[in-house]
Amino acid sequence: MDLVVASELDARRAVLLATGSIDIASRDRLADAAAEALRSGATDVVVDLSAVSFIDSTGVGTLVGIAEAVSDIDGSFHVREPSRPVARILEVSGLADEWREGPAA
Repeated sequence: MDLVVASELDARRAVLLATGSIDIASRDRLADAAAEALRSGATDVVVDLSAVSFIDSTGVGTLVGIAEAVSDIDGSFHVREPSRPVARILEVSGLADEWREGPAA
């Protein structure tokens, strides 16, 4: 399944809703959406992964790259509601707790 990324920008917060698979063939769509959000002034980036059916190591690497870009501007990066397969990968990689969206978000 191809990746579709919908973006919502509200003041300084961007929510990227990813649907489909995040892999080597689709990672640029997510990275481009995040880069556009940052260019638009977002400092808080939330990636909603509830509708992502698959993520591979390049997809995780893309999330790491987005998190680093947000960190470079002293912003915050969070992952919202990862689907079961994505949550498993994030848990195994040790990134789930670091990126978990808190109750105030």
